[in-house]
Amino acid sequence: MMNRPHPLLNLAATVGTATISIIATIVIVLNFLSGIVGGIWLAILGHWGSIGIGFGLGIAMPWIWTIASLPAMGLSFVLAFFAEKGSKTFTGILGFLTSIYNNALLALWVIWVFGFFMARADSRSFIPYLLWGYSTMMAPLSYMASKEPPESMGTTLGVFFAQLCYLIWVLFFFFGKTFIPWLYAIIVVGFLFSLFAIVIAIATMVEEERMEKARLAYEDITDSYDNDNLYEDDDIS
Repeated sequence: MMNRPHPLLNLAATVGTATISIIATIVIVLNFLSGIVGGIWLAILGHWGSIGIGFGLGIAMPWIWTIASLPAMGLSFVLAFFAEKGSKTFTGILGFLTSIYNNALLALWVIWVFGFFMARADSRSFIPYLLWGYSTMMAPLSYMASKEPPESMGTTLGVFFAQLCYLIWVLFFFFGKTFIPWLYAIIVVGFLFSLFAIVIAIATMVEEERMEKARLAYEDITDSYDNDNLYEDDDIS
C-alpha cells in the first residue's frame, strides 16, 4: 500500500504555496501599478518635487551602485578563480560574503528610499508615497537586472530580496513600534537569501563536475571501442 504524506505536511505545503502565491501577486501588482498610481496621485496632491526626485534617484542609482559594489566585484574575481579550480569551500565562503555584501547594499537602498519618501508624507499622502517609493526603489534594480543574463540566479534573488525588504518595511510602518526587530527580520532574510544562493551555486558546480566526468568516461569508452575496431580491421587485413 502506498504511503500517503502526513496531513500536516500537506497543510504546510498548501500554506507555503498560498503564501508564495499571495506575495508574488502583490509584487506583480506593485511592479505594474505602483509608479503609475503613485505618480499620478502625488501629482494631483501637488507633490511634483517628490516625483522629480524619484526620477533623479532612479537615474543616479545605477552609477552609485557601481561604485558601492566595487568591493563585491573584487571578491567576484577571486571567487571566479577558485570556482575554476573547483574549490567548493572557498567558492562557498567567498560567494556567501559577496552575496551578503550585495544584499546589505540592497537593504540600505530600500531603507533609505523608504525613509526619505515617508519623511515627506502626511496623513493624506502616505499611500501614494508608499507606492512611489516602491517604484523609485525598483526602477533602477529592474533596469540593472535587465542587463544580466536571464538565467542569472543571483540577480533574480537580489531583486526579490529588495522587494521583500520593502514589504517588510511597509509592515513596520503600519504595525511596528520599535525599529530593531524589523531590522533583524531583514538581516535574517538577507542571510537566508545569501545561503540559498550559495547552495544553488555549489549544487551547480557538483552537477557540472558530474557531467564532465560522465563526458570523459563516454569519450574513453568511445575511444576504446574505436581502437578495438581498428585492431580487428588490422587482423582481418
